[in-house]
Amino acid sequence: MSEDNPYKDMEGSEVVTQNEENLGVIFDFVMDTDFKLRFFVSRYGHEIFLIEPKQIESSDGKTVRLKVPKRYVRLYEKDEPEWISFTTLRTKQVFDNDGENIGQIQDVIFHRDQHISFIIGGSGLKRYLSYLGISADDMLVPYRYIKSVDQYNILLYKSKVELDRLFRGRPVTMKTYLSHEAQQKSSEEAEIQLHRDSYVQLAYNR
Repeated sequence: MSEDNPYKDMEGSEVVTQNEENLGVIFDFVMDTDFKLRFFVSRYGHEIFLIEPKQIESSDGKTVRLKVPKRYVRLYEKDEPEWISFTTLRTKQVFDNDGENIGQIQDVIFHRDQHISFIIGGSGLKRYLSYLGISADDMLVPYRYIKSVDQYNILLYKSKVELDRLFRGRPVTMKTYLSHEAQQKSSEEAEIQLHRDSYVQLAYNR
């Protein structure tokens, strides 16, 4: 896969194998319990395919081309491990460590190490950020901030005070983390930069 476009805008893309076989359209992806990308999921008829990131040759936002023929792509089985799907995560409410509703997961960033940072948005986030004196439509949340996921909710390790320190003056639209530069970083490198940039911004605002 091209380094300047890692897994970007995959949802809704048609999947074509090395032999031009059609594997349908990507409608989801699944992560392990450490929030590391495992498979993109496509459907063709009654068949559901689990596509490994390393099997992807290229993606242009419309078509995902694979390096392998269909016989090397895994079919979904009913007894698969309990992975976390993005579709499921999008239905849950996100709460900070003080029990305050932050909003919902809107999108993700796939980092070079295949760990994931989450973009949180929605009306709940706008109300939450107004308490912090921040005006933004979205907030970047590295996967390590997630404490638990249950049937209805996602709980973060961070409190409102900690998130205030981290994000004040740094709405997600101002960050480089939505760019290709962010996706080419490991999740740890991106998080370190997020903390460093936020510290500099806080010092500047004093």
